[in-house]
Amino acid sequence: MLAAVRDARVPAHAVPAPRPVRALIPGECPPAAVWRLWAGSTSYAKAEDVLMRLLRELDT
Repeated sequence: MLAAVRDARVPAHAVPAPRPVRALIPGECPPAAVWRLWAGSTSYAKAEDVLMRLLRELDT
């Protein structure tokens, strides 16, 4: 994800999420490490487009 936003020239960084983190699927335990991606406010829409494209590729 970071490489994709970097290649799109979006300023971004990732930081560990503070605890507690809820499970994404009810009944599952949250993963051991959860990270949050932060993007520059003026590039937020561009970052969102890049990430949505990546997520669609992962879903296929």
